[in-house]
Amino acid sequence: MVDVTEMRAKRAIDYARKGDFAPLIEYLESPNLVITSEVRTVLVQIIKGDLKPPPNRIGGKAEKVQRDIAITRRFTELQEQGSSVKSILIALAQEFGVSQETVRDARKAYQDDWKKRSDV
Repeated sequence: MVDVTEMRAKRAIDYARKGDFAPLIEYLESPNLVITSEVRTVLVQIIKGDLKPPPNRIGGKAEKVQRDIAITRRFTELQEQGSSVKSILIALAQEFGVSQETVRDARKAYQDDWKKRSDV
């Protein structure tokens, strides 16, 4: 069985190494914090300035991925209910406050990933 706290720590470390510190901050603020040697190493690298976001990185990568997966999940639900693709694009653009193209891109990027997750 996989420990949820350990999974969150690994996820936070992965995102931090890619320059997105939001999941690491969220992890550090959690009440059941466990500082593993990996977390400690990443924190030391950040404090020393050895690990920092790339200058061209757009913030919020983790949030964007979560939003795009949520869009894909919702798209699939509406499609299974018999809604047309055009009506789904319009509805989800309004629901998530994004453009129809963003909805289309999210679905394209995470469609296969979502199918794999829902098959489990």
